[in-house]
Amino acid sequence: MPDFPPNPFSHPTPAAVLDGTPPSPPATTARLPDPGSPGRRAVSLILVVLLTILVAVVQRLDRNPAAKPDPKAAAIIHGSEEVDLMGRLFVKLGLFFKSIDPSAPVDMYADVVDEQAKIGTPTDRVWAAIAAGELRGADAAKAKLDKVVTELDAPPDPAAAPADPSAPAPTDEAKDALRKDIQSLNLIYDGRAAELSQEQRDALANNHGFFGKIALTHGMKDDDPARAPLLSGGGRLMAIMFTFVIVLVVGVLAGFTFFIIAIVKIVNRSIAPAFRAPARGGSAYLEAFALFLFCFLVLALTTSFVAWFLQARGMSTDWLGPVTLLAHWLLALVPLYVLTRGRNFAQLRQDIGWHTGRGVFREVGSGIAGYFAGLPLFFLSVLVALVLLFLQQAIITQITGHKPSPPSNPLFDRIGQSSGLEMAILFFMATVWAPIVEESLFRGMLFRHLRGSFGVILAGVGSAFVFGIIHPVPLLLTIPLMTLGFNFAMMREWRGSLLAPMTAHCLHNATVLTLLISVMSVVKD
Repeated sequence: MPDFPPNPFSHPTPAAVLDGTPPSPPATTARLPDPGSPGRRAVSLILVVLLTILVAVVQRLDRNPAAKPDPKAAAIIHGSEEVDLMGRLFVKLGLFFKSIDPSAPVDMYADVVDEQAKIGTPTDRVWAAIAAGELRGADAAKAKLDKVVTELDAPPDPAAAPADPSAPAPTDEAKDALRKDIQSLNLIYDGRAAELSQEQRDALANNHGFFGKIALTHGMKDDDPARAPLLSGGGRLMAIMFTFVIVLVVGVLAGFTFFIIAIVKIVNRSIAPAFRAPARGGSAYLEAFALFLFCFLVLALTTSFVAWFLQARGMSTDWLGPVTLLAHWLLALVPLYVLTRGRNFAQLRQDIGWHTGRGVFREVGSGIAGYFAGLPLFFLSVLVALVLLFLQQAIITQITGHKPSPPSNPLFDRIGQSSGLEMAILFFMATVWAPIVEESLFRGMLFRHLRGSFGVILAGVGSAFVFGIIHPVPLLLTIPLMTLGFNFAMMREWRGSLLAPMTAHCLHNATVLTLLISVMSVVKD
C-alpha cells in the first residue's frame, strides 16, 4: 500500500513549523558521568574500603595514653564512671520521690545501681551499698558492705575476669584503705557517726566523692545545710524526664503519621525524586571521599600523639579536646578537591546539594517531615540493637561464666568529663559541624557516587553503612546510626538539596545532646 501523509487533524502540526521556524530540540535528559576515569575509580574504591576499616578500628581503640603512675592513686581502688553517674542519678531521683511520698517505691533504683556495680570494682559495690543505704535503709547498706569485706578477704580467683582488664590489680594498701572506709561507713549506719575522726571523714569524702559525702550526712534531714546541696537537682531531673517523655510521645505519634503518609505517597508514585544521579564511570567524588577518610585518620592519630607527648612531659592536655573538636572544621574543605578535577564551583554546589532546592523554608520543612517519617525505622533499629546486645551478653556469660561489662558510649563519657567550654563546643559541633560537613561528605559525595552505579536503596544502604561504622560506638550500636544515615540518604534522593538531611541531622543531634547535657549538668552538680 502507498504511504499516505499523516492526518493533520489527528497530529497537529506545530505552529512553529507552519510559519517556517524549526522547533527547538528537546532538552537533553542524558545522564553524564562525573569527572574521572575507571582507573582512578578502582584505586579510590580500594582506598575507601581500606581507610574505612582503619578508621573504624582506630575509632574503637583507647587512644588516651596512660598517665604517669600516681602513688596516691594506687593507694585506693577506683570506682567506674558508669556507677558514679548512675548512682548520683538514681539517688537524687529516689530521694526526691521519697520527699514527696515517704512510701514511694524506690527500691528499683537501688537495684539498677547494684546490677551495674556487680560487674565493676569493689569500690563500685561500696557505692552501690551507700545508694542502698539512702534508698532502702541502713540495714541494706550494711549487708552489702559485709559482702564487699568478704570479697576483699577472699583469695584472688585466677579464673575470674577482671572488671577492667587494662587496670592493674588492686594492691594490699588499696584494699586496706577500702576496708577502713567500710569500717567508717558501718559506724555511720550503726548510728555512731559522731565517733568518726576528722581523718576518717576526709578519707570518705576524698576517696568516694559524692557517695562519701552523702554517707556522712546519712540520717540528717534533707534540708540540712550539709545534705541539701548533695540532693539538689532531683526536681530538675524529674522535669527533664517528664519533658523527654512528652517529646518521645510526640515523636512517636508524628513519626507514624508521617511514615504512613510517606508510604502512601511512594505507593501512589506522587513523590518525584529531585536528585539526578550521574552516569556510571566517574571517580571525582569517590576520590574526595577517600581524601576525607585519610584526613580524618591523620587528625585522629595526630591528636593521640600530641596527647601522649604532652602527658609524657607532665604538661596539661586540657586545651587539646576543644582544639581537636574545632580542627575538624578543616574537613569541610575536602569537597573543594573536586574543583581540581574539572568541576567549577557552581557545578560542585549543584552536584553535592549545596543549594536551596525549592526554597529554604520548604526544604527545612521537608527535613523535619522526613526526620519524623524515619523515626519508626529508627525506633525499630534501636530495639534490634538492644535485643542483639542482650543476646551477645547472654552468650558471653554462658561461655565465660562472667557477665561482661555493658558497652559504653564515648559520647556519654565525653560529656561526663567535659568542662563547660568543651561541652559548648561539643554541642556546636554536633548541631552545626555534623549536619554541614557529614551531610556534604556522606550524602553529598559518597551517596552521589554510589547512585551512579546502583539504585537508590543500595546506594543509601552503602553510604549509611560507612556513616555508621566509622562512629566510635560499639558495633551493634552502629545499627541505629546506619538507620539514620539511610533516612538522610532518602531525603537527599527526594529533595536533591542537602538542606533537608542537614535539618534532620541537626534536629536529631540537638534533641539527643540537649537531653544528655541537661541530665549530666544536674547529676554532676
